[in-house]
Amino acid sequence: MQAIFQLEQNPSSTAGDIAMFVAESLKFPELEQFCKTIIHGTRENQARIDHAIADATINWKVERMAAVDRAILRLSVYEMIISPEPTPPRVVITEAVEIAKRFSTNESARFVNGILDRVARMHDRAGDESPVGPMDSAAEETPSPTSNIPNESDADEPGDPSPDPTSNS
Repeated sequence: MQAIFQLEQNPSSTAGDIAMFVAESLKFPELEQFCKTIIHGTRENQARIDHAIADATINWKVERMAAVDRAILRLSVYEMIISPEPTPPRVVITEAVEIAKRFSTNESARFVNGILDRVARMHDRAGDESPVGPMDSAAEETPSPTSNIPNESDADEPGDPSPDPTSNS
């Protein structure tokens, strides 16, 4: 997640910069290639991932979400539905919530939880057809958000869509 965030904040970062960051950050060097694969996959599929996130929200623009939350969501969507070896949604959502709590806020953790749960459910309903293909023109309308902090619920359980990040209440 930190590398995805770094790439967004510093678009001029090279593959060598990211490789060095990954090597220096990991406690287990054997995970380097795994991390590089996920980072590359997330960046290469960013448009498809952003479409999946946008499809799972109402009144939110992906680019207006907090940068840390956006990095968590992008990485998680890649791992759940685009990766050649997808990770089960429950595992991804649980980890994403913990990362949001560590690097963002408890409110962000609930926000990330709700969006990822909805992405997973949308993907599950589509069966083998991924919801991350090109969007039709009606789906490209993206209303502006009025708030970046969901409230009305203290739900922290992964998979619990409350608070509903798709509503503006």
